[in-house]
Amino acid sequence: MWLADPQETPASACQVNAVVRAFPQWQQDSGAVPKSITIHDVPDEVCEELADRAALTGRSLQEYLRALVVDLAGRPDAEAWVAKVRARKSASDRTMGVDQILALRDAGRATSFQRPE
Repeated sequence: MWLADPQETPASACQVNAVVRAFPQWQQDSGAVPKSITIHDVPDEVCEELADRAALTGRSLQEYLRALVVDLAGRPDAEAWVAKVRARKSASDRTMGVDQILALRDAGRATSFQRPE
């Protein structure tokens, strides 16, 4: 395992850090240098659980964590999503009351559950 400081002697490898190397193929394709993310002080039980999950999928811990990080980066977090919705709402001059929203919801449900004759 890679250590942030070569002089460190970890109590356990999992407590020191976990490293995720991002996309070595990008370096070949685009000339970009891959980035590394280091996570310090990962509890043993967390590291062991992640290693077990990686093993179940037939991947190394690094490959498993890389896939999780890529998936996570592909989705906005809740705070970013709420900020985007609020900005879009404040930029719009349209407003809709609760009664109007519920009526539209119920109308959509009524038409979507009708059986064809």
